[in-house]
Amino acid sequence: ALETRPHEEKLQGLWEQGRVEEAARAARKILERWPGSRQARAVLRRIESGEREREAQCLLEKAAKELARSAFAEAMEAAREASRLGGDGEKAAGIMAEAQGGLERREKEARTAAALDLLSSADPSAGCLAYLDLDEECRSRIRRQLPARARALSWLEEAGAPDLNPKKRQAAAAAVRDLEAAIEALGAGRPEEALALLQKHEETLAGVAEAGRAATEAREKIEQARIEKIRPFIHQWENIPAPLVSLDADCGETGTNLYDLVEDVDAEEASGAAQRAEI
Repeated sequence: ALETRPHEEKLQGLWEQGRVEEAARAARKILERWPGSRQARAVLRRIESGEREREAQCLLEKAAKELARSAFAEAMEAAREASRLGGDGEKAAGIMAEAQGGLERREKEARTAAALDLLSSADPSAGCLAYLDLDEECRSRIRRQLPARARALSWLEEAGAPDLNPKKRQAAAAAVRDLEAAIEALGAGRPEEALALLQKHEETLAGVAEAGRAATEAREKIEQARIEKIRPFIHQWENIPAPLVSLDADCGETGTNLYDLVEDVDAEEASGAAQRAEI
């Protein structure tokens, strides 16, 4: 102890004067020669602890700057390292939380932009599935930004597609595409085609009001077309004193009705069948 005392006193003086680097070198030299020197070990621990604190503070400052310029990954890394070194834990946690939120917002924006691009393409099938992966806020924004697709996307919402599993989402997207095709077919005077498309997806489109309306319209147009088809034959009987004929009445012993005969036989046979119809 007597041998180390002069060296330890010099070391203590360097430390108290704030000559940290010189004190660190002196402490290490003492420990190389006298490993059991408590004084040298204590000074070196304080020096190393201070260095860690300074490094942690520098890292926190760096993290704050990275966060300010929206470099969220870099801010997260710097704050995490500062926390590991024993820096201000609360401040580090706050920076990491903000950085994580920024990363999540950026990822959400990227997914929304990708969905918009896909929905703007000629075939929006993949876009519909990407749309359904988004949260309600992003889906609402897409419907506002793409009025041409808003109707179909609203039908997906009515069908409850966002809450379905991936397989059922695909089925819902296909059903909505067929609903669009059915409405187009109705407008083009093809109600049979429209009804066939809608009947493929009755269960999936059960909650979609437009699907029910289109199916009703298709059935009405089909019925009207059948009536118009037999109207000329009914006019032939206007001057014949006979009771009114039910168009759905059985004709003869076969059990068929007038609609079937109009579709399957010539006009002369249909006319004769009507006169024989059972009231």
